[in-house]
Amino acid sequence: MNKKVFIIASVLLIWVIAIHAQTYDQYSYPVYKKGYISLKNGDVLKGKYLYSVDLKKIKLITATETKILETDDVARITKKNPFELADTSNGFIPSTYKPSRIFNITELGFLIGNQDNTNKSPFIFHTSANYSFTPLLSAGVGTGVELYRETYVPVTVNVMYKLNNRRTSPYISLSGGYQIPVDGTRMTTTEVYSPLMSDYMSSSSYYPYPYYQNSELKAKGGFLLHPAMGFFYQLNEGLGMGVSVGYRFQVLNYTGDNDYRLDVTYNRLSVKLGFIFN
Repeated sequence: MNKKVFIIASVLLIWVIAIHAQTYDQYSYPVYKKGYISLKNGDVLKGKYLYSVDLKKIKLITATETKILETDDVARITKKNPFELADTSNGFIPSTYKPSRIFNITELGFLIGNQDNTNKSPFIFHTSANYSFTPLLSAGVGTGVELYRETYVPVTVNVMYKLNNRRTSPYISLSGGYQIPVDGTRMTTTEVYSPLMSDYMSSSSYYPYPYYQNSELKAKGGFLLHPAMGFFYQLNEGLGMGVSVGYRFQVLNYTGDNDYRLDVTYNRLSVKLGFIFN
């Protein structure tokens, strides 16, 4: 008798547990997974994702937004950063990535010019804040420090176009703006003063020679134009580095006494090392 009661009770207990498990599964909360979703257009999105019941859509929650993706648009989903995964199909590391819309480019280098010029290789330092209108096209504003005879702070508008959206991205860029002098001028001019005719008439013992006088010029700054080309190599999602070469054209203006004006033109080759912060 006790044995039959034990068997019946055991069967009922198993049945209750099974029903409870089914009911809990039916009304349980959805479980999101974390990972990297690589799209077929080359973008890589990071966040928490969940498939729809029919597996035709994916709900993705990133740090800034929530998206509904079509599974047909997804190339693959991984738990690790795509930069760290080997692509066995072609032997290369997957190279597409999605940078943030706002990013910073910081560069330093030299302007290589005429060997006869006093400033053979002026040092330049630039930093700019940029906004991506598309994965390939971006624009922004920048500033920095440049060392010529005087120290200048450039204020520029920059446009950059990348040739692809891969880990190694060649690009072309154009910047233009104005140089603002921030310290005292080091430019001087020499003026020649000739004696007046009355000096010849009143002088009987000596001949009045012309004399020279140095006067300091005031730096006024000037405009600049700088097309360049180079490439960036993305080290990870947040940091990349690269090099560029370009052509710098600019005119620095100086003024002096008696409405004196001097324009110094620079035609230089730029060589820069850059860092991109996403």
